Amino acid sequence: MAKAPVKQTRPRDAEMTQARILDAAQIVFSQHGYGSSGVRDIAQLADVNPALVSRYFGGKEALFEKALEKTLNISPMMSVPLDRFGENLMRELHDDDANSVRSAAMFALSIGDPQAREISVELMRKKIIEPLAEAFASDDDSAGARARIVAILSLGYTVMRILVPMQEDEADQDAFVSKWLGEVLQDMAKPPQKS
Repeated sequence: MAKAPVKQTRPRDAEMTQARILDAAQIVFSQHGYGSSGVRDIAQLADVNPALVSRYFGGKEALFEKALEKTLNISPMMSVPLDRFGENLMRELHDDDANSVRSAAMFALSIGDPQAREISVELMRKKIIEPLAEAFASDDDSAGARARIVAILSLGYTVMRILVPMQEDEADQDAFVSKWLGEVLQDMAKPPQKS
């Protein structure tokens, strides 16, 4: 009697599976927004069973939060002394890495959905504004406002680079905008001069 062929199964690696799901979620949410994205779409892109999404993340709302949170990391922009903050942040904004592009798109697309907007607001405060305000701390209570300005300008700049990228013949405009924005961002890193 012939033996039945042994079915090949790929070994499960929970960490890798979760990473694939998060990556797929970032792509889908950043392209379609929260409301138009389905768990099945994300699971299909991640090449996993949709039940694994619920198992690892509990549902679409928790998945959105985890996916957006994973894109938010201010460590690279804070990796230099504050006197080089503006220059370093502009370098980060020009890097066009997947995280900054995806987070900007996810933030922008969350505006129209109450659940996604609530998550985005909380993560913007907790992961961007509060750590920046702490780094910018001064005795004049302006650190929080300056941190908000950095968030506004950085997000706006990234969204504009996605929507209206500079053309090759606009290199001089890009250089002007980058220089100006870098200087403004640098100004936000230090307390205002007392008069």
